[in-house]
Amino acid sequence: WFVVDNLPPALIPTMVELGARSQGNVARIAVVVDVRGRRFFDNLRESLADLEAKHVTRRIVFLESSDDALV
Repeated sequence: WFVVDNLPPALIPTMVELGARSQGNVARIAVVVDVRGRRFFDNLRESLADLEAKHVTRRIVFLESSDDALV
């Protein structure tokens, strides 16, 4: 797995493309998008639609937690 934390949604298709060009060195990619970065979320639907158009298998996992549980 290659994991990227806090990637702006507009860069998700670029990250997937880089993984595809890795000649098998990157088999799976996980991207963490933080809801606190709301100003970047305008591109999320567009990025997901781009992945769908390219037949990229994807899975969305939504996690929520209090600050106390994380610390």
